[in-house]
Amino acid sequence: MNNSEPTLTKLEETLTAYLDGKLSPAEAAVFEAAHPEVAAERRQHEQLRAALAKEAPALSHGDFFNHQILREISPAPAPLAVKRTAFPLWRLAVGAAACLLAAAGIFFTFVGPQKSRNSDYFAQVLSVKAGDPDITAQLVEAGGVAVVWIDGLDALPTNYVLE
Repeated sequence: MNNSEPTLTKLEETLTAYLDGKLSPAEAAVFEAAHPEVAAERRQHEQLRAALAKEAPALSHGDFFNHQILREISPAPAPLAVKRTAFPLWRLAVGAAACLLAAAGIFFTFVGPQKSRNSDYFAQVLSVKAGDPDITAQLVEAGGVAVVWIDGLDALPTNYVLE
């Protein structure tokens, strides 16, 4: 019995004790005298108990059996709803591949690899101009190398620390 069931009345408690044989012979005689129909019920109860004791197998693991019954009678869980997303993984992968293909096409079509035009220069110096009138700068080209020569700068002091 659990807490959700109503409590038994005095008559029900006495009837249960009578059917289970827990009343003393004097109390059983008084109860039979007050309720003559219970004697027939007790005979049927004893016959049922004897038949069950003879025919019904003993449960070796009653708790496990109860869990099986509860599992059988419990309502089935609701199926999980499939959540649809706007951008599943396969769409993102296809989009990334398309973007990569478009970027490669634009690069090779319009930009292309930078090739030197029959020259070994990495950069071409177009003009050399110093912002200070005391400093002169000129471009010196010799042996295929271009050098910017700057005159007029002060030497760094010996205690100057480069970072």
